[in-house]
Amino acid sequence: QEQHAAVCALLLLLLQSESNHPLAMTTEHHHPAAGGSSSSRRSPRIIPWLVRPATPHDGVAATRVLTASYSELLRPDYDEELLSRAVPYMSTPRESLLNCGTWFVVEHPETGEITGCGGWTAEAPKVKNQLDPTTTTAAAVGKLVPHLRHFACHPAWTRRGVARAIWDRTWKEIIEQLGPETTLQVYSTLSAVPFYASLGFVPQTNLNIPLDGKDLLFPATLMRREVNS
Repeated sequence: QEQHAAVCALLLLLLQSESNHPLAMTTEHHHPAAGGSSSSRRSPRIIPWLVRPATPHDGVAATRVLTASYSELLRPDYDEELLSRAVPYMSTPRESLLNCGTWFVVEHPETGEITGCGGWTAEAPKVKNQLDPTTTTAAAVGKLVPHLRHFACHPAWTRRGVARAIWDRTWKEIIEQLGPETTLQVYSTLSAVPFYASLGFVPQTNLNIPLDGKDLLFPATLMRREVNS
């Protein structure tokens, strides 16, 4: 169960850099029919995303987002066969996450469609690292380490600021609830390392996380950030 929770903590699978990755953008671009001016074709509209705490009723929609995100947007960094086996283990958020109050879904303000999800919990999940079997968790013994959890954006809604909206909400709450002396952690996918680095996260160690308790290992990177850094 703890390993499955850790798998669900593999975050921002589709982000690669704050400046040029689709999820780092904060505007929606409209493309009018042929004949429109070049300026109108490229005019952006900022979307005021609604970010709210998830509930158990959001489970189906969140699973849809996670499945689509993982299946399509991890392809540049992971083997196709590995993804086909791993995605079913990674795409269903646990009930505890849906009930924690600090894991969010993003709604389109006009249609109510769930376009993304993600958030944080006060303690990092324990993960057995197959690269170092003696390492079971990144958290210091006896210390709670807030952990970013299960970020994703549906591929149809990249380049529209979905992930940024989640990050802004997460960042604000961590500062308000835990103060400026808090360390953050994330089990990042290979795809997300540059994005987290742009937010001040620093790689700590590479991980091979067992998804099925046997031979299905998923490469990831533990990263850490000081909130006041």
